[in-house]
Amino acid sequence: MSSGTASRFLKIVPNSRAPTSFRLPDPPSRPAQRRNLSCKAVRAPEYEVEEKKTYMDEQFWLERPAGPRTGFDRKVLDKAESAPPAELEDMNHFAMEVFDSQLIADFYVKVLGFNQVNRPRFPFDGAWLRGAGVFIHLILADPTVPRKSDNWKDLYDVDEPEPWYIRRAHHHAFAVKDMEAMEKRLKHFEIEYAKYIVPDTTAAQIFLYDPEGNGIELGSEYAQVAKSLEEKGLYNP
Repeated sequence: MSSGTASRFLKIVPNSRAPTSFRLPDPPSRPAQRRNLSCKAVRAPEYEVEEKKTYMDEQFWLERPAGPRTGFDRKVLDKAESAPPAELEDMNHFAMEVFDSQLIADFYVKVLGFNQVNRPRFPFDGAWLRGAGVFIHLILADPTVPRKSDNWKDLYDVDEPEPWYIRRAHHHAFAVKDMEAMEKRLKHFEIEYAKYIVPDTTAAQIFLYDPEGNGIELGSEYAQVAKSLEEKGLYNP
């Protein structure tokens, strides 16, 4: 990031606060639980609030613990029992940083059958996709974010990474109704993939890369995998 770009960020505003619309009200059905917690248990650490703007003039609020930045301390997880409740409802979307949003959108739409839907008028490029019961938000990589390389293949010490590498790495998994038809589809688009069978089942797994190296798993008979684990007393839904 150039010095001119960096100078556009606002300075710390000690007494600034994020808009109240960013903060969810306490659930009305839990006042008794809140009262039963001691003041010490619910007291949050001191936080610094920084009101800032990106180089694209987007306003945001950075909130972080006061004091020097030391990274995540796993000891804070010991406070889980006294933490306010977490009430996640479902998975709304997952996001992927991409360098060619139209190419990746076309891949997921034309190869995997997603639909592209409208998105808010963000000041940066991207695409929203819907399919398989989830949304994918493609976000154009920010050119001001310092990174060692823009080429995903630089993660590997080979010229052409093989798709089986992602079996034990980051990937997104989608259930497929007809694996044989999906394999024919992948071959139609001349896509390389690796195929596995889940141990003790006939459930198949396919692993592949999209054009920018995002890992994808396509699987069948996930219910059979769950049943196999249940029969062994290992299933805990």
